[in-house]
Amino acid sequence: MKDHSQLNLKLEKDDNRLLKSMKDGNFLVIFEVDTPLANCNIETVTSRYSPFLKAVNSIEGFKSGLAITDRKHSSECMDILDFANEFCLENRSDHLLFISGRNKTKNSIADLIKSCWASGFHNIVPVSGTIYKDETLKNMTGISFYESAEVISSMREDLQNNPLLNIGSVVNPFKYSQETIHTQYYKLIKKLNLGARFVIAQSGWDILKYQELRWYLENRNYFDPCLASITMLSPEKIEKIISGYYRGVFFSPDCLNSLNKESRLSTSQFWAAQWRRFQLYVAGLRWMGYNGVVISGLDSEYQVNIAVSRITSILKDISSFDNWREIYRGFLSRSEMAPYPFKYYIYKNLLEENYFDKAELTVKDVRKCSRKERLTFNFSKLKKELFPGQKRMLNSNDIASSFYLSSKLCPKGMIHGSCGETNHDNTCCLCPAKECLYSRLFRLASWRKNFEPFE
Repeated sequence: MKDHSQLNLKLEKDDNRLLKSMKDGNFLVIFEVDTPLANCNIETVTSRYSPFLKAVNSIEGFKSGLAITDRKHSSECMDILDFANEFCLENRSDHLLFISGRNKTKNSIADLIKSCWASGFHNIVPVSGTIYKDETLKNMTGISFYESAEVISSMREDLQNNPLLNIGSVVNPFKYSQETIHTQYYKLIKKLNLGARFVIAQSGWDILKYQELRWYLENRNYFDPCLASITMLSPEKIEKIISGYYRGVFFSPDCLNSLNKESRLSTSQFWAAQWRRFQLYVAGLRWMGYNGVVISGLDSEYQVNIAVSRITSILKDISSFDNWREIYRGFLSRSEMAPYPFKYYIYKNLLEENYFDKAELTVKDVRKCSRKERLTFNFSKLKKELFPGQKRMLNSNDIASSFYLSSKLCPKGMIHGSCGETNHDNTCCLCPAKECLYSRLFRLASWRKNFEPFE
């Protein structure tokens, strides 16, 4: 594990330009960059990205920056801070660093975040970490995931004492059952309560889910800045998503049919369709109240300039939410973006209205607890009363808050809520034969009429 404890360098004055832009309501256009493999030559990498970085830094009309990811595709990556220090030589408070909890400890994460701060990187987004495509339950032995909520919790004092430290929280709103979507949102609320100052929605292709997230937060009286991740699609990227390379990211059958049709067009027509889709998503997000977008899949000066040009033109051309909705629906031809038969939305009139004050809740009964689940709960409760020293639970301080189910039932060891990689049928991404622990907890909470433990 790399030791950052000796790094104590402040390259900029005490300010946070990105945080200020969020508070001022400026629209952010942030471009994602993956940390290269450890065996890459850092000088070669930074030289290749130099025109790209120059283009990002010279964008006019929007607040721009980079989002540097950590161990997104491989655990054999260069240290994120080493890369960021070489890559971003100035204006470091313009950028985001995603810090992965994969195979990290509480102390190593705390050390890394303090070193990021000392180096001028004030905007940090902790993530629990990714399960890579070829990994299964059998070969996950020895791999740990230090949860993002735990990172934020451990930094509560730092967040209270340092108003310039800007910690973000990631959520995957592209879930289509009551159990999976509500457990995602409950975990997000927990992280906001712990001190996260902004939200990033993971990438997806269902614009209704982006609006659902905004409405949900407004309904709960959370008005923190929200960014939305957008992936620029290419034929290679489409093939990776279909093959399951990105867990928790998917195409609905209708969306995939549209992409297959586009892929049979000429190269120029294919890219024209992708840029049009990109434009419409950015414009829709802007009208829904998002503070900006985090764009992945672009890595050249040419692509950055096209992206900014397209964003600028679409925001000028579309005059209202109703105007955007008409154009968007015409482009989609009313394709179904949900993975049938899993198509649950919290609100039934999404896209019909721009503002939350007219939102209408969807009424749908959650799956009932089985008789076995109820008996197990009651038996565990009785056992706890008879043997109070037992500690097989999610929260060792209060085993009732875990409804007497052990965190050992989660292969990733999530103790604060479900990960973003669960399957649409509520099953675990590592063990599709088993239901996600937090789906079971949600049913028990519904039966007990007590959702407070989730938050």
